[in-house]
Amino acid sequence: MERISLRSKATNLSESTSSASPAAESGPAEGELLLMGKAIRWLRSILKVMKEMIGFVRKEYDRRYGRITY
Repeated sequence: MERISLRSKATNLSESTSSASPAAESGPAEGELLLMGKAIRWLRSILKVMKEMIGFVRKEYDRRYGRITY
């Protein structure tokens, strides 16, 4: 009798954990998505500034050394 009750408890536990695990592995939490969005916007702004700096340096170099290509 005791062995059957332990088995039923074990199967109940495994069913409850197996049903809970797909929900936990479905994807990132909402807070993580917000942080990822902020990080992506921050990186985009840095890339934008870097592109502007590179363009300015190229124009200055061309202006100083006589290669006007613009």
